[in-house]
Amino acid sequence: MSTLQVENLIGQTSGSNANKVIIPSGQTLDASGGTLVPSIGQILQVKHFISPTTSGEIVTTSNSAFLASGVLVDITPKDSSSLIIVRVDLQSKNSTGITSDGLVMRIQRDVSTRIGVGQNCDAFFHSSGTSNHNQHFQMSFSASETANNTTSRRYEVYFRSFGGNAAGINYDWGNQTMTVMEIAQ
Repeated sequence: MSTLQVENLIGQTSGSNANKVIIPSGQTLDASGGTLVPSIGQILQVKHFISPTTSGEIVTTSNSAFLASGVLVDITPKDSSSLIIVRVDLQSKNSTGITSDGLVMRIQRDVSTRIGVGQNCDAFFHSSGTSNHNQHFQMSFSASETANNTTSRRYEVYFRSFGGNAAGINYDWGNQTMTVMEIAQ
């Protein structure tokens, strides 16, 4: 085996493959022994969670933040300058007969740090008027932050009742999902 040492590889400046360095079909560029530096905006990793629970609900009447049990993703960033984007899709519920209430949701990192924008929430639904039926809503929301380090972290969903009546997450109407992406910056 021979070794070629170069500082830069550049393609020809003209022709149909101008400014390209081509690895021919059937050949492999093996960078497993080194470090491949990603371009800005490249996805470095994706972690996805789909709730294993397919029935039931988590309901609260509390105005204090309540953990949406099981809706979480653990991730260890590869680079401290990366952008972390967290997206959540949940089925929410307002209980029967409530004339005015809502559900306030947010994403937290490592239990105590809320990420995203807004003073109290990342997502909110409110319903008014008399209802003889449970009200269900598909809620999608996201938040982002800079990684700042390469320490493992956990993202979780917290929620609370807006008006102190029964509101929560309903597993009967669909899966609860969370996707965390690390994007090179």
